[in-house]
Amino acid sequence: MEETQKVIPTPIIETDSAEAVNSTPNTAKLKPGDLIEGNFRALGVWYPGRITETDVDGRSFDVIYEDGEKETGVAPTLLRRLVVDESQRFNEGDLVEGNYRCRGQWYRGKITRVMADENRYDVQYDDGEEEKAMATYLLRPAPVLPTVASPVGSNELVPGAAVEAFHSSGGWFPSRIAAVLSDGCFDILFEDGERDSHVIAAHVRSKPVSVALDVSQLQEGTAVEANYQGNSGWFPARVAEVNDDGTFDLLYDDGEFEEGVSRLMMRLL
Repeated sequence: MEETQKVIPTPIIETDSAEAVNSTPNTAKLKPGDLIEGNFRALGVWYPGRITETDVDGRSFDVIYEDGEKETGVAPTLLRRLVVDESQRFNEGDLVEGNYRCRGQWYRGKITRVMADENRYDVQYDDGEEEKAMATYLLRPAPVLPTVASPVGSNELVPGAAVEAFHSSGGWFPSRIAAVLSDGCFDILFEDGERDSHVIAAHVRSKPVSVALDVSQLQEGTAVEANYQGNSGWFPARVAEVNDDGTFDLLYDDGEFEEGVSRLMMRLL
């Protein structure tokens, strides 16, 4: 979860039916503790928060937002009351989706601590990030995920599983699953430290079992995947020539040419 500028579609509070919760612009009776959405710095983006103080005439309000930001002297025209159902309760260990840092992006995680007196919760997300004291309306029950099977092999694709993932460079690279998302996609951590989010299932596969190819399996025109220049990435190619020393010249699908490749650096498609 990388730091990004706050951009949240409004309203961001959702009900179980996925319909937006009604809010009202009536701020005449707002008081400290009331839930609101505030037009942060009048930039046109609305964030959830609470009133912390109001002046005696009700002409301006101090606000603390759920992400910790504060504003003072906010005009009533920049606030709207939130009407939310706070009867929802979660228990430690419950699987949820959390509105990460109030940004409108929902991530799968688990309740790790319940503050029942405040109806707030600590959450650990599937990718290891944590968020504390989350309000109930920033959480929702996580949908039940179907078992996702690898296109290659029968291993389940679960957080922490060692896999190969397709990279934008055109090859398959060793990686691990950081998180399984509710839409069937994956967050991926490559071995070199690079991360990729929302990777589709077709671009994630179990690590193929390494089996040394027999020379008789390789002839001019054979379609293979090859470990280009001995790095960790596997790229599609065809055998261009079989050399007398038992190595092979390869023409990759992207036009690259490599000479003298060992059969140990190839696998059949």
